[in-house]
Parts: sequence; structure tokens; C-alpha cells
Amino acid sequence: MDPRDLANKLLEEFSLVNRARPRHNAVEVQIEKDACNKWANHLSRQLNWGSDNEICEACGQLESRLTPLREKVILEILKHGTV
Repeated sequence: MDPRDLANKLLEEFSLVNRARPRHNAVEVQIEKDACNKWANHLSRQLNWGSDNEICEACGQLESRLTPLREKVILEILKHGTV
């Protein structure tokens, strides 16, 4: 997959996860969202200005943080619902 396509997919996925608002454990989830947001901003910056290698590295950094966050948000919403 092209690094730019992967970057756009990850940023779109982060946007969806970031908009989710679980009812239970919201503070801990928000702290993780904020930490992941830093890497999403970094990826966005690399997408605009970086080389393909820098984009791939930024994708790996965001993906490694986004996967556990996505799973946590999904479980929280399934167990306790949304706000």
C-alpha cells in the first residue's frame, strides 16, 4: 500500500476514534486520545512535508498507539454506551 494512502486511512480512523465519547472511564480514554493526537498531528505534518520513509515511520508510530486505543474505545462503548 502506498504510504500516503495508509497515512490518510490512519488519520481518518483516528478521527473516528477521537469523536467517540464513551460514558464510562472517560478521563482515562481522553488522556489516551490526547497522546494519540500528538502522533496524528506528527503524521499529518509528515504527510505534507516528509519523504515516503518519514511518512512510513510516522504511520508505524500512530498505528502502534491507535490500535489499543480503538479497542479500548470500542469495548467501553459496547459495555457502557456513549454520552
